[in-house]
Order: sequence, then structure tokens, then C-alpha cells
Amino acid sequence: MSAAALDRWAGRVSAWANGGEPTESSCIDRAPAPKRQGRDVYVYFDNDAKVRAPFDAIALRERVASRK
Repeated sequence: MSAAALDRWAGRVSAWANGGEPTESSCIDRAPAPKRQGRDVYVYFDNDAKVRAPFDAIALRERVASRK
């Protein structure tokens, strides 16, 4: 996964973890969402691109942690 893609995913994960929604997300209902508490976010990596999934997972975790 490219660094830019990891950065985009880190932004999404951070938004979800803080109870929000990513800015580029699309929703069925456009009404403002109620303020939510933080929530757990689970991310799964497919391990078919040269066995990079563990390294990409670590890189994503570091990017998310740096946004706190």
C-alpha cells in the first residue's frame, strides 16, 4: 500500500475512532449525525501483495497514533 493510501486510511480510522465520519464518506441520510463517543475500529489487511500486510498494518497503526 502506498504512503498516500496509508495516510488516507489513517484519516478515516481516526475519524471513526473519534466518533466522527471521514470527510469523503457518503451516507444515505444527509441529516447531521449526532455527536458520538469514541469507538473501536478494526482494520483487516489482505495479505496478497508480496506479504506486505503486516508491515502496512504497523505503518497504519503508527500513522493513527501520531494523529491523537
